[in-house]
Amino acid sequence: MRNLTKTIITFLTAASVLFGAGTSFGEEKRTQTFDMKPGQKVSIELKSGGSIKVSGWDKSQAKVTYYDRMHDFDPYYIDIESHNRDGLKIVAFLEDEHVQNTNLHFDLCVPREIEFEFFTAGGGLVLEDVGDRQLLLRQTDVVDNALACPGVSPGD
Repeated sequence: MRNLTKTIITFLTAASVLFGAGTSFGEEKRTQTFDMKPGQKVSIELKSGGSIKVSGWDKSQAKVTYYDRMHDFDPYYIDIESHNRDGLKIVAFLEDEHVQNTNLHFDLCVPREIEFEFFTAGGGLVLEDVGDRQLLLRQTDVVDNALACPGVSPGD
Protein backbone atom coordinates (compact mmCIF):
# COMPACT_ATOMS: atom_id res chain seq x y z
CA MET A 1 0.00 0.00 0.00
CA ARG A 2 2.84 2.41 0.82
CA ASN A 3 4.48 1.77 -2.54
CA LEU A 4 1.20 2.50 -4.32
CA THR A 5 0.80 5.76 -2.40
CA LYS A 6 4.40 6.76 -3.21
CA THR A 7 3.82 5.92 -6.88
CA ILE A 8 0.64 8.01 -7.01
CA ILE A 9 2.31 10.98 -5.29
CA THR A 10 5.32 10.73 -7.62
CA PHE A 11 3.02 10.57 -10.66
CA LEU A 12 0.95 13.57 -9.53
CA THR A 13 4.08 15.61 -8.80
CA ALA A 14 5.55 14.79 -12.21
CA ALA A 15 2.25 15.58 -13.94
CA SER A 16 1.95 18.96 -12.20
CA VAL A 17 5.50 19.85 -13.25
CA LEU A 18 4.98 18.69 -16.83
CA PHE A 19 1.57 20.30 -17.24
CA GLY A 20 2.15 23.41 -15.13
CA ALA A 21 -0.47 22.54 -12.51
CA GLY A 22 -3.28 23.87 -14.67
CA THR A 23 -1.48 26.67 -16.50
CA SER A 24 0.06 26.42 -19.92
CA PHE A 25 3.49 27.64 -20.95
CA GLY A 26 3.69 31.39 -21.12
CA GLU A 27 0.64 32.13 -18.99
CA GLU A 28 2.45 33.62 -16.04
CA LYS A 29 0.37 36.59 -14.95
CA ARG A 30 1.78 39.67 -13.30
CA THR A 31 -0.35 42.19 -11.43
CA GLN A 32 0.49 45.64 -10.12
CA THR A 33 -1.75 48.16 -8.35
CA PHE A 34 -1.36 51.96 -8.43
CA ASP A 35 -3.15 54.81 -6.65
CA MET A 36 -5.00 57.15 -9.02
CA LYS A 37 -6.92 60.42 -8.73
CA PRO A 38 -9.74 61.92 -10.82
CA GLY A 39 -8.36 63.78 -13.83
CA GLN A 40 -5.37 61.52 -14.27
CA LYS A 41 -4.81 59.52 -17.44
CA VAL A 42 -3.81 55.98 -18.39
CA SER A 43 -1.50 55.90 -21.42
CA ILE A 44 -0.81 52.53 -23.05
CA GLU A 45 1.77 52.16 -25.82
CA LEU A 46 2.01 48.67 -27.31
CA LYS A 47 4.63 49.06 -30.04
CA SER A 48 4.44 45.36 -31.01
CA GLY A 49 0.68 45.15 -30.62
CA GLY A 50 -1.36 43.18 -28.15
CA SER A 51 -4.84 43.16 -26.71
CA ILE A 52 -6.20 45.47 -24.05
CA LYS A 53 -9.26 45.12 -21.83
CA VAL A 54 -10.21 48.06 -19.65
CA SER A 55 -12.92 47.77 -16.99
CA GLY A 56 -14.16 50.67 -14.89
CA TRP A 57 -14.63 50.35 -11.16
CA ASP A 58 -15.36 52.51 -8.09
CA LYS A 59 -11.90 52.31 -6.51
CA SER A 60 -9.24 55.03 -6.53
CA GLN A 61 -6.68 52.56 -7.84
CA ALA A 62 -5.67 51.07 -11.16
CA LYS A 63 -4.96 47.35 -11.24
CA VAL A 64 -2.85 46.19 -14.19
CA THR A 65 -2.57 42.48 -14.99
CA TYR A 66 -0.61 41.30 -18.00
CA TYR A 67 0.37 37.99 -19.58
CA ASP A 68 1.27 36.32 -22.86
CA ARG A 69 -0.33 33.03 -23.85
CA MET A 70 2.68 31.93 -25.96
CA HIS A 71 5.80 33.33 -24.31
CA ASP A 72 7.22 34.17 -20.94
CA PHE A 73 8.25 37.80 -20.45
CA ASP A 74 11.86 37.38 -21.61
CA PRO A 75 11.33 38.67 -25.19
CA TYR A 76 9.54 41.81 -23.94
CA TYR A 77 10.39 45.22 -22.62
CA ILE A 78 7.53 46.13 -20.26
CA ASP A 79 7.57 49.32 -18.23
CA ILE A 80 4.73 50.53 -16.03
CA GLU A 81 5.25 53.90 -14.38
CA SER A 82 3.02 55.88 -12.08
CA HIS A 83 3.37 59.66 -12.15
CA ASN A 84 1.61 61.62 -9.40
CA ARG A 85 0.60 64.46 -11.71
CA ASP A 86 -0.16 62.67 -14.98
CA GLY A 87 -1.26 59.16 -14.02
CA LEU A 88 -0.13 55.81 -15.36
CA LYS A 89 2.03 55.07 -18.39
CA ILE A 90 2.43 51.54 -19.79
CA VAL A 91 4.97 50.82 -22.55
CA ALA A 92 5.54 47.34 -23.97
CA PHE A 93 7.26 45.92 -27.03
CA LEU A 94 9.16 42.88 -28.24
CA GLU A 95 12.91 43.25 -27.79
CA ASP A 96 13.73 39.90 -29.39
CA GLU A 97 13.52 40.27 -33.18
CA HIS A 98 13.36 36.47 -33.54
CA VAL A 99 9.91 36.40 -31.94
CA GLN A 100 7.38 36.97 -34.71
CA ASN A 101 4.08 36.86 -32.82
CA THR A 102 2.84 38.45 -29.68
CA ASN A 103 -0.04 37.31 -27.54
CA LEU A 104 0.55 39.99 -24.96
CA HIS A 105 -2.62 40.90 -23.12
CA PHE A 106 -3.31 43.66 -20.60
CA ASP A 107 -6.33 43.64 -18.25
CA LEU A 108 -6.87 46.95 -16.47
CA CYS A 109 -9.36 47.89 -13.78
CA VAL A 110 -9.41 51.66 -13.50
CA PRO A 111 -11.43 54.43 -11.82
CA ARG A 112 -14.21 55.69 -14.08
CA GLU A 113 -13.06 59.34 -13.72
CA ILE A 114 -9.83 59.00 -15.69
CA GLU A 115 -8.96 59.50 -19.35
CA PHE A 116 -7.27 57.02 -21.69
CA GLU A 117 -4.67 57.10 -24.45
CA PHE A 118 -3.96 54.05 -26.58
CA PHE A 119 -1.00 53.79 -28.97
CA THR A 120 -0.84 50.35 -30.55
CA ALA A 121 0.45 48.43 -33.55
CA GLY A 122 -2.76 46.39 -33.51
CA GLY A 123 -4.78 44.01 -31.40
CA GLY A 124 -8.10 43.91 -29.62
CA LEU A 125 -9.50 46.67 -27.46
CA VAL A 126 -12.40 46.02 -25.07
CA LEU A 127 -13.87 48.74 -22.85
CA GLU A 128 -16.33 47.80 -20.12
CA ASP A 129 -18.19 50.13 -17.78
CA VAL A 130 -15.87 53.11 -18.35
CA GLY A 131 -18.61 55.69 -18.86
CA ASP A 132 -18.44 58.54 -21.35
CA ARG A 133 -14.68 58.92 -21.50
CA GLN A 134 -12.73 60.59 -24.22
CA LEU A 135 -10.27 58.17 -25.79
CA LEU A 136 -7.19 58.89 -27.82
CA LEU A 137 -6.55 55.99 -30.19
CA ARG A 138 -3.49 56.04 -32.43
CA GLN A 139 -1.58 53.46 -34.39
CA THR A 140 2.08 53.58 -33.46
CA ASP A 141 3.19 54.16 -37.05
CA VAL A 142 0.51 56.79 -37.78
CA VAL A 143 0.91 59.42 -35.10
CA ASP A 144 -0.94 62.17 -36.94
CA ASN A 145 -4.37 60.54 -37.25
CA ALA A 146 -6.56 59.47 -34.39
CA LEU A 147 -8.52 56.30 -35.11
CA ALA A 148 -12.29 56.48 -35.14
CA CYS A 149 -14.06 54.72 -32.32
CA PRO A 150 -17.87 54.53 -32.72
CA GLY A 151 -19.64 56.37 -29.93
CA VAL A 152 -16.42 57.88 -28.60
CA SER A 153 -14.90 61.17 -29.69
CA PRO A 154 -11.16 61.04 -30.46
CA GLY A 155 -8.80 63.19 -28.43
CA ASP A 156 -6.70 66.12 -29.59
